Amino acid sequence: NRLGMLLDDSCTSYKCNQIPADVLLPGVGQGIIAVTCRTNDATTISLLKEVDNHENRIAATTERSFLDLVDHLSPWSGRPPVAALMSPPDIESGNEFWHFRGLLATPDGSRILTVNETL
Repeated sequence: NRLGMLLDDSCTSYKCNQIPADVLLPGVGQGIIAVTCRTNDATTISLLKEVDNHENRIAATTERSFLDLVDHLSPWSGRPPVAALMSPPDIESGNEFWHFRGLLATPDGSRILTVNETL
């Protein structure tokens, strides 16, 4: 019952609360699983196409592009605090557009730049 977080004695159930992105924006690509393989491995490529998620691919590519831009333009050595989240449309709730949120801070946190765009 470490830290009082277990829900039962099975040691497999933990209580947790989802932290909304407007409270804590996740790191770039956080929660997305990426797999790479050799470009000439047709068998593996075929298998990976079966599990590829198009929306996750768009989100990961967009978030990674934001990170690449930060890395390219950053005047600091190392990577400053950066976070991003690309959210897909949610047709059921009436949202038919992608939404991108990004954050870049100075290493000491004294200045913060945010991006909030509907695409």
